[in-house]
Amino acid sequence: MDPRLPTSRRPRRHATRPHRRRTSSPTDLPALIQTARAAGLYVNLITSGQPLDERRLDELIAAGLDHFQLSFQGARENIANEISGTKSHAQKLRVLDWLKTRRVGVTLNFVVHRKNLDQLEEMLAIAENSSATRIEFAHVQTKISISSKKCLPSLKTPPPPA
Repeated sequence: MDPRLPTSRRPRRHATRPHRRRTSSPTDLPALIQTARAAGLYVNLITSGQPLDERRLDELIAAGLDHFQLSFQGARENIANEISGTKSHAQKLRVLDWLKTRRVGVTLNFVVHRKNLDQLEEMLAIAENSSATRIEFAHVQTKISISSKKCLPSLKTPPPPA
């Protein structure tokens, strides 16, 4: 570890910890990527592709990005946008097209949902027409709030033994 680096820029000893800071404009990503690469780490960016343009993609790759993982919520724009809650599908397809001409590993992550189960073949077609070398299918995980009275035994203190 280089003691000259500010503490916030020093690489962590445990490379398995994901970087989970989310910002609308991650301006420090190239510096973070460079620091990780200098420490000998493999750098994987898991993203929705928002906000991203070709210039920014090139900056990240030039900084040493090894791998790019892009998530899709379906193959058809209307359903994918509905599931994701944003109008992002067209942007993801643009990013996927840009990646075809870049030297970076690509994984596609397709979120499987009851509303897009009929799109599995179309999802595979998107992957086949891309530069992806890896495809993941992930099921939707939803947090469900259920009354603790239905799930937990009574929390009343039992009476003392007689």
